[in-house]
Amino acid sequence: MKEWKRELKKQLVMRWDEILTLFVLQMIVFLFGQLVAAAAVYIFKGSLIEIGTLLSLTGAAIVLFCCGIGATGTYFNVGISMCAVRKRLVPAMYLVTFAEAFLAACTGYFFYRLELWIFDTFYPGVKCEMDFGFLFQWKYILAASLALTAGYSLIGALFVRFGKVASWIFWMAWVVGCAGLPRSGQILERHRDTAVAQALFAVGGAFGKITESALLWGIAGASALMLIVSYLMLRRQQVQL
Repeated sequence: MKEWKRELKKQLVMRWDEILTLFVLQMIVFLFGQLVAAAAVYIFKGSLIEIGTLLSLTGAAIVLFCCGIGATGTYFNVGISMCAVRKRLVPAMYLVTFAEAFLAACTGYFFYRLELWIFDTFYPGVKCEMDFGFLFQWKYILAASLALTAGYSLIGALFVRFGKVASWIFWMAWVVGCAGLPRSGQILERHRDTAVAQALFAVGGAFGKITESALLWGIAGASALMLIVSYLMLRRQQVQL
């Protein structure tokens, strides 16, 4: 038990700046959201949405996900070079990443409450088009934190294991996703009467009928599988300094 506590403490000491950066980023994008809200009300005479809360959550998710590209390798290599044991180091990395994601969600909730107060105080009577309070439920927070941890860990493990090959694969996937998906949607819409298009629409409709509980359990199961795969990849991985 002492070894586990020591490993977790090492991870927290090593990553305190990452946690601080995440909080500062959320604060900056939240303030930017308040500028957008003020412009929407006073300049464009429009209604409100909780843009600060939305930006703080999405910004944190993007940063956490992108950190997995390079940070996992750094933490793994430094930890092993400091005589850490893989069977404790890798789970400790997962736990700290989960704690980061959970803390980001809690920070987002704090900004959500603050934004509600700002709206009530400075924009009384202005209609709020959307309330993101439904996002701050335990089931959503835990599922999102677990999914981010799994994605962060798997991507990091792939980059540690395969290096430049993984970089090229992710780059190609990014290009195909950004350029190909919108074009594919347009093609399907134009040829929606074909058998292939009908089959794809049927599959999409079937996914749309999945219940919320089944979706959350599916996310949990997929995340657990990704964590197991990333652990197996790093279990015998050599240090690369």
